[in-house]
Amino acid sequence: MTPKNQKFYNLKLFWRLTQNLFWSSSTKSQLEFPKKINGFDFVGNILKNRVDDKFQFAIYRSQNGEEYFAKQLSTKKSSLNEYWLRNEVSVYSVLKKIYEKYGDLINEKFPDIKIPKLVLVIDDNERLLCLTSRVSGEVVFEAETAEWIMHTEKIISYLRFINSLHDFKDEQLIKRNFIKMSPILFLATIRALMNYPKEYKQILKGFFLISINSLFLIHNYKKAFVHRDISIENVLIGSDKTKSLIDFELASYMHPMWEVVNAIVGFRRKEGFIENFSKSETMQNILNDSKSKKIYKLFSVYSGIHLLSQISSNEERVIANKKYLKYALSI
Repeated sequence: MTPKNQKFYNLKLFWRLTQNLFWSSSTKSQLEFPKKINGFDFVGNILKNRVDDKFQFAIYRSQNGEEYFAKQLSTKKSSLNEYWLRNEVSVYSVLKKIYEKYGDLINEKFPDIKIPKLVLVIDDNERLLCLTSRVSGEVVFEAETAEWIMHTEKIISYLRFINSLHDFKDEQLIKRNFIKMSPILFLATIRALMNYPKEYKQILKGFFLISINSLFLIHNYKKAFVHRDISIENVLIGSDKTKSLIDFELASYMHPMWEVVNAIVGFRRKEGFIENFSKSETMQNILNDSKSKKIYKLFSVYSGIHLLSQISSNEERVIANKKYLKYALSI
């Protein structure tokens, strides 16, 4: 992508993010999955009870009985959802390349962590579809907090190791620094104030805290490959205690601190997670270094404002979001 095209693409993305903050969108599922894809037979749709219908999901089976996971846009229409799915395809392509070169080394060091492997992509005038290997495991909501802390630390270590093997700088992934994120913070602050006017003191305190430290954030630009969405729903636990990390659509090349911040955001509703994760080795290394602690706090506040910019009918989620911003400001 040329610099000129990249700038135009960034403007389109900014407009889509603006639409996402201020106008909720819903798409009615219009596409049906193909009955056969390159020798893979359609088995059936899954995850039909998801809150949104922006994506569709299905299982395919090969002639030897192996199953594969398909994800496609509900409609082939230019949107923020298309942007996320294209990014996920790019991530899987890069990870496939890394595993082809370092797979034995990765599996030796992290034998209990699995990721889906890209099989094929359909990208034409009719549909955008990604087919990957189907990883084992289930979403385990009832797992103890201590167990989830252990899983989270292991996955963060795994992603750091992947970064040590490959430089993602030149890959076609989402690339973010604070300069690009600042306009989104401004829009999120406005939306958060509209959603929760009674929380204006916390929201404005967070906004001005980040604004005052914006130069500090801009100059601390070290970047790495970040999953950005480690959560209960995206870590499947197998019967053999393997951990399958899925859903890479938000993955980006950005400051590595976001991995820790977003993981805590993902588990903010898990009772006692934030308090106990603060005692972990990962967090102690951050909190005992003044520069790292400052970056962690500012990114946490940013995430807290962004959470309140999203309307939710789930009272438990709303309470957790408000509580998270207060936690971020107290760091």
